[in-house]
Amino acid sequence: MNEVYKNIYTGEIVLPKSPLKALNSYIIVGDDRALIVDTGFDHPESEAAFFAEIESLGLKNRPIDLYLTHLHADHTGLASKFQQKFGGKVYCSAIDADYIDAMTHKDYFASHLYPAEFYGLHDEGDFFSNHPAVLYCAKGEISYTIVKEGDEIRVGEYNFQVLDVPGHTPNHTALYEKNHQLLFSGDHILDDITPNISFWRFEHGDSLGIFLDSLQKIYDLPVKMVFPSHRRLITDHRKRIDELRQHHQERLDDVMNILSTGEKMTVAEVASKMHWDFRAKDFSHFPPAQQWFASGEAMSHLEHLRSKGLVKMDMVDENTPIRYYKP
Repeated sequence: MNEVYKNIYTGEIVLPKSPLKALNSYIIVGDDRALIVDTGFDHPESEAAFFAEIESLGLKNRPIDLYLTHLHADHTGLASKFQQKFGGKVYCSAIDADYIDAMTHKDYFASHLYPAEFYGLHDEGDFFSNHPAVLYCAKGEISYTIVKEGDEIRVGEYNFQVLDVPGHTPNHTALYEKNHQLLFSGDHILDDITPNISFWRFEHGDSLGIFLDSLQKIYDLPVKMVFPSHRRLITDHRKRIDELRQHHQERLDDVMNILSTGEKMTVAEVASKMHWDFRAKDFSHFPPAQQWFASGEAMSHLEHLRSKGLVKMDMVDENTPIRYYKP
């Protein structure tokens, strides 16, 4: 592992079959304990890399705990195996912990996510059957230590404060160290790539609006270094946040332009006309899971516009395509 800051180490955990390629897993080492931030997939390659990184630091003689920034399998897949091996605490927010536990259940996509038909997609039964988020999520039981805004976790000279930064997931959290001005951002702020902001369920609200509010929360903090879960470290968090805001404003403008005809459109129809940085001939050639994710992000933008009174929506039930239009 590489020491990227005093007693803070990072290593890339390979993410097979994922366009993200790798996860930045971090280990903060104190004299009496260590804390790991995120794990990688429950996949043999990820598992070998993850546990090799821990072994390389010789941490066997001190307690080791794990912090999960959010529910996605590339961050949580090895949490159960970690706890079985080391017996440490697994910190996670309450709502995201519930999603992690639900992922291995057969009714997960029915109970926690909207069906493909809701977006106007044609479900051929394989939207997620071969997706890494399903194949490589945590399989065993996890005993969580639930965290919330303002909780503190001390490791060596660092005293981390838990920050609620929802949007990317319903209960995404980050770790902030005020004295050193360090932020472990998970997927809330990434460099080179933009975090996917999907729509979860109506009970979780306007996910894009919530995400933008969470960005402002971080914008206002003094931060010298951001440790994101993918790609490069970030030294100018305000510049990156401004870029993310601009990205989503362009997406919102794109959606408004698509709806300018006054036609009522399903979420999938809107998504099919949006610009995506994905190598495929067109939307119909996206893999099924990618069509679903793109539709989820399209809906997060549609719902944000609806919250502003700029578009309206017709909905019958969860098994009938929802439709949006510009009044």
